[in-house]
Amino acid sequence: MPYPPRQCKPGEICGTDIGWVESFLNSNLKTSYYVYGKASSQTQLASWLTWEIESGWSLITLLDTSKIPGWGGWSAQHYIATNGITVNGATLQTVWYVDTASAAAGYSGPYFNSTTPTFFYTWIKGYAGSGQVW
Repeated sequence: MPYPPRQCKPGEICGTDIGWVESFLNSNLKTSYYVYGKASSQTQLASWLTWEIESGWSLITLLDTSKIPGWGGWSAQHYIATNGITVNGATLQTVWYVDTASAAAGYSGPYFNSTTPTFFYTWIKGYAGSGQVW
């Protein structure tokens, strides 16, 4: 395994680095398709999402759960994957995503979810550790 688990120190926030997702997917799928970046604007994120979904792929993002539905304000480093968009002309209207967390992790929402591009970007922008793999 190229990325061994590490021990968290008391009081330290631990988790995986989003850059590892890019390497993991490319290595295991034997491709160089996936790239890592951090959207600097809602327009850039909308462009990445539209490209990715229309190409038949998913955009994966790391965010803090405290602002997304189903988490009751609980803060955790968490990955979600987009699985669809709704577009009207050239305007992105809805982002569809999957949240696979369990109740044991503190999640009480559904598996399939949707939100506006504005909220989606706000969730990502508000978390310093966020990044996207597409």
